[in-house]
Amino acid sequence: MRPDQLTRLESLRDRLVERALIDADPGNWVAGEKAPKDMTRDERGDAKWCRGLAINTVSLAMQVQRLMANVETGGAIVPDQPDVPADAEADPVEAEVARFEAAAAEVLAARAVRAARDAKPKL
Repeated sequence: MRPDQLTRLESLRDRLVERALIDADPGNWVAGEKAPKDMTRDERGDAKWCRGLAINTVSLAMQVQRLMANVETGGAIVPDQPDVPADAEADPVEAEVARFEAAAAEVLAARAVRAARDAKPKL
């Protein structure tokens, strides 16, 4: 990635975070201060849309940050030499696929650990 593209991504990330702060504020949502039982059908739908917009804005900001973290792999750390089957060594494309699959497995494992750690016990 070129340095000018990275600079533009940084600017985009900053604007998305500012927008996410606005979108995530319940005071800015349609009928934000009302209980769901007091909302009309249209207000409930609009409030749900507002919450979804906030979630999507945060998600987009996170994806841009992930892209910036490692421009080659989208944030995944790709190992140099994973345990690759011998037949994959003959085909460089297969070796590259194996490297990225190993990186994806590491990312998924880390997410599972975080999810388990952050899971709140249900009472």
